[in-house]
Amino acid sequence: MPARPAQAPERPVLGGEQFATVLDPGERPRVVTVSTVLWLLAVVAAGVAVAALWLEQDAIRARFAAMVVEQAPTRSPQVVTDAARYAFLATAGSVALVAAVHTALALLLRTGRTWARNLLVLTGVLGIAVAIVVQDLVTDPARGLLHDVGRIVLLVQATLIVPAVVTMLLPAATAWFRRVRVLR
Repeated sequence: MPARPAQAPERPVLGGEQFATVLDPGERPRVVTVSTVLWLLAVVAAGVAVAALWLEQDAIRARFAAMVVEQAPTRSPQVVTDAARYAFLATAGSVALVAAVHTALALLLRTGRTWARNLLVLTGVLGIAVAIVVQDLVTDPARGLLHDVGRIVLLVQATLIVPAVVTMLLPAATAWFRRVRVLR
C-alpha cells in the first residue's frame, strides 16, 4: 500500500486583499457603439419619413383613392375614402413601428443582449423591405427624387440599416457578445 502523503499545506488567508474574481466582459467594442449609432440614425430617418408622410398625407391619400377607383370604379366614395385613409395609416404606421422596434433593440444591443442582435438582423431586413415598399407606394410621379423628402429619408433609412447590421456582426462584436453571454 502506498504511503499517504502528508497533510496538504494550509491555504493562505487572503482576507479579500489582492484577490478578486472579476467577471468583466471587457469594454464594449467600438463596432458595437458604431452599430448602435447607425441604428439610431436609421430610426431618426424613419421618424423624419413619418413626419414627411404625415405632412403630405392629403396628396398620398388622394393617390391611394385614385388607385382604389382605378381597380374598382363602382365603389362608393365613402369606401374609397376609408380605403385610402387605412392605406395611408398602414404605410406610415409600418415605418413608425419598425422605428420603435429598432430603437428598443438597438438600446438592448448596446447592453450586450445577443438575442437583440439576432432580432435586429431579422427586423433590419424587414425594415429595408418596409422602407422600399412604402417609398414606392407614396412616390409622387410628378416629383423628382430630389424633391420628395419622404422618399429620400426612407432611402437613407434603408441605407443606414445595412452598415448597422454589418458592424454588429464583425468579429470584435461577436467575441464581446459571447463573453457577455457567458457571464450572464
